[in-house]
Amino acid sequence: MGKHYLSTLTHAALFALLSLFFLPTLAFAKHEPATSRVYQYSTLDALLKGQLEGRLTLSELAKNGDFGLGTFSGVDGEMVVVDGQFYRVDDHGVASLVAGDSKPPFAIVIPFRATQTFSVVEALTLNQLGRFIDQRIRDQDLIHAIRIDGRFKQLLVRSVPKQSKPFRPLADVLKTDEVRFEYKDVEGTLVGFRAPDSMSGINVAGYHFHFIDTGRSFGGHVLELITDSGIVKLNQASHLELQLPVENITH
Repeated sequence: MGKHYLSTLTHAALFALLSLFFLPTLAFAKHEPATSRVYQYSTLDALLKGQLEGRLTLSELAKNGDFGLGTFSGVDGEMVVVDGQFYRVDDHGVASLVAGDSKPPFAIVIPFRATQTFSVVEALTLNQLGRFIDQRIRDQDLIHAIRIDGRFKQLLVRSVPKQSKPFRPLADVLKTDEVRFEYKDVEGTLVGFRAPDSMSGINVAGYHFHFIDTGRSFGGHVLELITDSGIVKLNQASHLELQLPVENITH
């Protein structure tokens, strides 16, 4: 009986000690705002290696965010998610709404709520725009969703036609099948993310933008640009939920 009492006391003491470390963490996670969490399906490395067939539906993806980007099964165009609507920019540069049963092999979304807002009122290239935003980001070790609504003097964007099996690595697809479009003096929205270097391989380290015009009729993956003026909104995110591709998705 004495040994049992000591054993019970030891376990109770151990639980109390562990609670000091873990309960504050659990409490923080419970009250963490949803807008600080990014959801990503698959990884950049998987896409680069030719894992181009999607299994997660857009309807499931939409439960995790209303703003983001990605591609579609067989890299069938560029995905732009804005204001809760999912668009596909095809290999003609044409944007259209996509049905909820479509399956992306890669996507990243967030329930967008701006944590910082500022203006851009000068002509900046894509690299200059990145440095401009970097100077205003509060913590560069976190993920930032970026929405820029404005006018652009120039835009060079791309899309890709749907691929057939057996799928080639994405880098090979882009070398042979990439289609580019150039626009001048257009208004629209940049949908993008800035990922820290620590996410290299999981996502694009640095800046990654897709574009869709104000009329939601054309766009693509941004290769180059020159800004005119616009409003920049950032949504800082401290947590990443990563879903690896599996045969059956359940939530």
